[in-house]
Amino acid sequence: MARGSNGMRLYSYAYNRFVDADNHRAYLKGWSEFNAGTCESAAMQVEYKGASVSATVNCARQFYPGKYLGRADGLNYTMNSWTSSPTKSSGYNQGSDRGRGVFQLCIDVPVRFDSCTGAVPSDADSFES
Repeated sequence: MARGSNGMRLYSYAYNRFVDADNHRAYLKGWSEFNAGTCESAAMQVEYKGASVSATVNCARQFYPGKYLGRADGLNYTMNSWTSSPTKSSGYNQGSDRGRGVFQLCIDVPVRFDSCTGAVPSDADSFES
């Protein structure tokens, strides 16, 4: 997450390398996820037959889908060094104060289904909206 001239944004950065590209193109795809706003603890007290018990209840830190970041195409030829993919960015969901990206690295194979890694979330960043 970073604040710039167009407000608070989530940015994706990725690197890949091919040792045998065979004219296939690596690409990164992903989406943003944000929480529903500040997650605070709530104090609770229960009394039963003269006995009183206090407890703190934490709410779930659940993330909700934000925006699709699109496809960032990489190179389609053999590279022995790590190469960066184009950067993608997304604005945040109104009311949220924590965000992350979820990404997949794929290989574009002509006339076949593309092969992709599983979806991997980045670390979540806190921010003030």
